[in-house]
Amino acid sequence: MYENNEYVVPIIWQEDGENASPFYSTRAEFYSIYGLWWSQFNGYLTADFVDEFQEIYNQLVEIESPLDIDMLFDVNEQDEFVINATIEVTGEITTSDNKVLFILTHFFDNDHFCTVVSYDDEDFGLTSIGEIGIFEKTIPIDPEWNLVDITAVVIVQTWDDNPGINQHLILQSAQTEITELLPFFTSNVQIGPACLGVQFNSNSFPIGEIISWEWDFDGDGVFDSTDENPYHLYVTTGSFDVTLRISDGVNTVQTTQEDFINVTDGTNIYGNVSGIWKPEFNPYCITGDISILSDDELVIDPGVQITANDNSHFIIYGKLHADAFDGEPIIFTSENEWDGITFQNTQQENIIRNCHISKATVCAIEIDSSQVDIIENTIFENTSSDLSTAINVNYSDEVLIHKNIIANNISSELSGGIGCTYSNIEISNNLLVNNTGLSAGAISLRSNSDATLINNTIANNLSQNSVIFIFNSSPIITNTIISDTGNVFYILLGFPTVSYSCITGGYEGIGNIDDDPEFVNPSIGSGAEFDGLSASWDLLESSPCIDVGDNSPVYWEFDLQGNPRIYNENVDIGAYEYIITNIEDHFISVASALIGNYPNPFNPETTISFSNHKSGYIIIEVYNIKGQKIRTLVDKHLKASNHTVVWDGRNETSKSVSSGIYFYKMKSGNYSSTKKMILLK
Repeated sequence: MYENNEYVVPIIWQEDGENASPFYSTRAEFYSIYGLWWSQFNGYLTADFVDEFQEIYNQLVEIESPLDIDMLFDVNEQDEFVINATIEVTGEITTSDNKVLFILTHFFDNDHFCTVVSYDDEDFGLTSIGEIGIFEKTIPIDPEWNLVDITAVVIVQTWDDNPGINQHLILQSAQTEITELLPFFTSNVQIGPACLGVQFNSNSFPIGEIISWEWDFDGDGVFDSTDENPYHLYVTTGSFDVTLRISDGVNTVQTTQEDFINVTDGTNIYGNVSGIWKPEFNPYCITGDISILSDDELVIDPGVQITANDNSHFIIYGKLHADAFDGEPIIFTSENEWDGITFQNTQQENIIRNCHISKATVCAIEIDSSQVDIIENTIFENTSSDLSTAINVNYSDEVLIHKNIIANNISSELSGGIGCTYSNIEISNNLLVNNTGLSAGAISLRSNSDATLINNTIANNLSQNSVIFIFNSSPIITNTIISDTGNVFYILLGFPTVSYSCITGGYEGIGNIDDDPEFVNPSIGSGAEFDGLSASWDLLESSPCIDVGDNSPVYWEFDLQGNPRIYNENVDIGAYEYIITNIEDHFISVASALIGNYPNPFNPETTISFSNHKSGYIIIEVYNIKGQKIRTLVDKHLKASNHTVVWDGRNETSKSVSSGIYFYKMKSGNYSSTKKMILLK
């Protein structure tokens, strides 16, 4: 309504709470507040509904005001607000006991807007037509205020208490934002470990009139950027002054915030985080809750070691890129207790790959209404009293749980492994062993969580109910081993569709078997009391799970160890493919090397160099950052030589792919190597 009616000056006097408005009780006495929302126009007209608002507005805009108000709203050298109002009498004034009100309003949240945060008044004595008065008020600036959200309001109103139409009549009002050329800036973070990524935002005034911005990020007197809202990566520790200089084409002013950015050594991390964490700054020690804000990104490089203590919680509203695909694993652990990692309402392409996550006491990875890929991690020795311990997914369909080892976790409430509520996700090629949970040892699927389980090995988990708890869900389970001494399923509404799986006690479905899967060296008991990590869950040569899985091409990728599932005539059941010792009919082991690609970055094509010193079968494939295969470049027997192959940035259907990071992988017998390349368009 306010947007469509330009003469309305919206103001809310808030009665109580953290943001209580000054002068509330006097205003309430003016208008006989009865404890409900109360809307007042012109000092004496009350409205409760939108149609009443509009009717009153249409009446008032036709009334001629006896006053004109011109406003200036600036900041003086003492960092105080200055409201200046030049008021001219243009018509007959019939009221007495008139006052000028000086008001500041501030936006707080989506429920309370234009809340009064500062109030003052003085007598208004002008009465004759043509009289002009200048009224000025200085107001201290509260450091908690965001200047972008501050509006100055001037009102001339009668204090007359006599009943009737003139009671508290508003003669005129005006509002404005800051009118002076004022450089002002904020940032997403001010303190954090190197390499600290800082997003600066110019909140300078007047809005819409500034034509140039110049930034000095490190106090050296050299301006580093002319962007309005630049991003800067601080790669060394220290305290840095930041200067912003602005111009409206006529005047130029600048401001400097001393020691505005503090880049630390990573020994005491808390608050908002952004930028890149690198192994040369190890270890990163988290001592309080940390967050990635909705527009921010944190990149954690391979080999980074993170110790989170004192019940600290890592919350991601923006983007986390913790990807150790081609390097040493990223370590998340604790010396006492931490609450784990939570993704909250983020639809960015988050990824956690090749991370070792342990010692969390709420949930290792919690996902709420978010998009995350969880790939090739080891999640172990975590505990929870409220959630599924290793991975807990709520209201999220864009989640991939792939090639993870989930072992030795304990939940006293739900599942020791994976839990889903209102989430349809893929759970593939994972090892879930020796977890303990109250409702489920390994997996809990609740409330329309129709998950897809493919080629998992689930063994020696412990629960008083079942290995997999199902409530009002219908999962699809294929090529999976579920081996346990207790109940495999506990079903309350729902129906799992199971095929080509090895299930203790058997289960109805195509290709299912009920046999000992014959692991190489399993743990000696069920639950987190026994160590599932040190065991070997590969299949013996005599295993009944070999060559009896669903052999559809969708299952022909790689097992948990990266072995291709097409060595044999049929896919095996479980997370591990049995590798036969004599593979000469399929691949010949060769002395091979994946050399690299040039140029890198590239556009539109790059040349990949590789070699084999003996004749043999070579496969080179391209994957995106999610681990999805994009293109097969080589798939044939090659003579011993140095070779090259060109990738033109297209997928299998000859469609150009988007800019980003891609990986190319070479396989030759037992040799496997992966390298990274960047496509820039």
